[in-house]
Amino acid sequence: MPFEGKPLREITEAELRALVQSGMAEHLHLEYKSALYGADHEGRREHLQDMCMFANSQGGLLLIGISEQRDAQGQPTGIPDPDAVLGIEVPNPEAVLQAYDARVVSCIEERLRVESHAIPVAADRYVFAFRIPNSARKPHCVRYNGHVYFPSRRERNRYPMSVTEIKELAMTAASQLERATQLLKGAINFESRAGTDVNLYLGLIPVFFREFLIDITNAAIKREICGFDLLGRNLFQNARYCFEGLERPDDGRTVLTLMRNGLIRARVSIPMQEVRNEPGVFLFYPIGFDGVIRRFVLRTQHLFELASLSSPVALAVKLTVPVESLAAYGDVATGNYRHVPVARRDFEFSTFVDAFGEPVERFIGPLCDHIHQTFGEERSPNFTADGLWTGRE
Repeated sequence: MPFEGKPLREITEAELRALVQSGMAEHLHLEYKSALYGADHEGRREHLQDMCMFANSQGGLLLIGISEQRDAQGQPTGIPDPDAVLGIEVPNPEAVLQAYDARVVSCIEERLRVESHAIPVAADRYVFAFRIPNSARKPHCVRYNGHVYFPSRRERNRYPMSVTEIKELAMTAASQLERATQLLKGAINFESRAGTDVNLYLGLIPVFFREFLIDITNAAIKREICGFDLLGRNLFQNARYCFEGLERPDDGRTVLTLMRNGLIRARVSIPMQEVRNEPGVFLFYPIGFDGVIRRFVLRTQHLFELASLSSPVALAVKLTVPVESLAAYGDVATGNYRHVPVARRDFEFSTFVDAFGEPVERFIGPLCDHIHQTFGEERSPNFTADGLWTGRE
């Protein structure tokens, strides 16, 4: 898929023109349209089915504002026309995006999250880009004007799925999701380091994984693993090949493994602090977990981009508290803090991400909120009410 792993808002006019000049034809993951969908019932239905077909196949990119070359019979060839004017003249592109988004939200089941952006290419001219995820919740359907549609995509064409195909798709998606969940659960349940450290386990895997999905001999991927720092230390460590894939040995604080099927897991040991004048009483700061999780996801996004891996993904986090302790919020040095007694136990959290290339705050914010709610906070202190990151990088 073009621009895989790159947010649509970062795509430039130059990159769009380069795509057109390259002559890249439409395929399973790419569709061009020269004009916006009509405002009538037919146009709205076409729009919804085009969005839904990508989610029911393997995901895709829809670019509106790119004309196609025509054959001798005047039919579109699927190849972009380099001589055509790029983009569509629209005075208010945000209104178009909002209308399209509202239509998708109200008419496609299960709910489908679509990334969209109007890419400026000239004064008041835009190419409207829509990235539809390879959904883990397929099959999706369109409910519109009293009818139900189950569209999918084959090569560069949309077609209605048969009842048999719908059943098989539901079973396949459920099976892949279950396989990914079980594999991820096992990945974050490996040995802890001895002592009084809080162990933070992180794991992420493509839902539609397969064996040897990732080339661990790729030099760029190996360099990424060597520099995969989760504690903000800017360390570069050696990585070695092992039976499972590629691993970075324990440096006393972190251990990391990248498996051949795309699963990546890490363990980060976070030392607890003994309370002054209270021997044997330990505390830890849950606020520090958010930065580790955020760095893990950001680095994994970059790794997936290098490896050409795509959405959706399953993400899991486990906290292991080895002794009875205190979860602290505030400044312990001044005594201006509150604490929550925590028993010796494990805490597990997980989420599914349909569009892994989008801003990480969109999906790690709710996950971090869930973690802090476990310790009595309403939400994570590292995010604003609007979900923007305010913590340390």
